[in-house]
Amino acid sequence: MMHRYRGYSIVEVMVMAAVGFVILGLLANVFITALQRTNDGRIRVDMQQQALFTLTSWEKDLERASQRAIRIEVGTPLYIGITGALGLAGNGTVVWDDKLARWCFDPVERTVSRGVYLRGANLAVNPTPPGLSGLAAAPGQNQRVFCEDVEEFSLKDRNGNTNPLVTQPLVLRLKLRRPLSTSQRHADFTVERRYTLRNSF
Repeated sequence: MMHRYRGYSIVEVMVMAAVGFVILGLLANVFITALQRTNDGRIRVDMQQQALFTLTSWEKDLERASQRAIRIEVGTPLYIGITGALGLAGNGTVVWDDKLARWCFDPVERTVSRGVYLRGANLAVNPTPPGLSGLAAAPGQNQRVFCEDVEEFSLKDRNGNTNPLVTQPLVLRLKLRRPLSTSQRHADFTVERRYTLRNSF
């Protein structure tokens, strides 16, 4: 006796297809979430690396400087000039470098950059604050962006002064903020460092 094999009905096929689509949707959602978290992790690591690179360069500029060698032009953008000391002359006077490191925080572009600029015939340790924006760049030393997505970059002394810096330690605050994979979420990275400069001249 031969048995007749009956196929699936259209209702059964539709139910199985619906179940399959639900499972595929769940798997796709898990996959997309994993990709978003991976991308968010990369963003956080990138922000930390940018901040670390900026701080390393900043600290190198401060190594040969003194409080007297720092000038701040408050405004938009914010300029901070740091002049290094080459040493002491025979009569005890300080020999200053003819170049300075000029840091620039542009709140519109949300960047922190650094360049090497010439002091020229200016005999002062640093140009006056209003002169920091008009310096001539040293050959081959154009302004270089170190940090992006910066919300805050400030240098103050312990009592909150900017010009002049009166007391130590000096307080540097750097804050970065970048949107993550969804517009409602952001990655924040804030660092605050205190510096007591060794050079008192």
